[in-house]
Amino acid sequence: MSEKLHTDHSTLSDPALSKDAVQTDNRYARPPSRKVTRAAQHQLQAAEQYIRANIYNPITIADITAHTGINIRALQRLFRKHYDATPVQMLANLRIAAAHAMIRDEQVTSVRHLAAKFHFSNPGRFSKLFRKIYSRTPSDHIRAINRGQ
Repeated sequence: MSEKLHTDHSTLSDPALSKDAVQTDNRYARPPSRKVTRAAQHQLQAAEQYIRANIYNPITIADITAHTGINIRALQRLFRKHYDATPVQMLANLRIAAAHAMIRDEQVTSVRHLAAKFHFSNPGRFSKLFRKIYSRTPSDHIRAINRGQ
């Protein structure tokens, strides 16, 4: 899968996650397929900002819904309607993108460390998601960076 840049990174607080650094699936950048009310749009924006601001923190779907003020099912429905993904999927993808940026910037040498930093309890699952987005495992990417490729 090719790397695609998310278009709105104004809510990112970490310099490692600048708009040039974060590469994600572009599905979060596309306009909603169906009309979304202003209130729902506001809730989506609040949820996305909260997710982006907390990629390094161990947050749950309950934390996101508490921040937005809507229930879990309604938030999931809004995300599916607008992004064709769940809030948890968006969080995982943004964490993978941040991990990719750290590898690219030579800030890390261990996949286990990366997985733990971004709250993946299973490094194998982390590697699988990374490979799905970037077409190579994080360990292969680290080795390539270390060799100067």
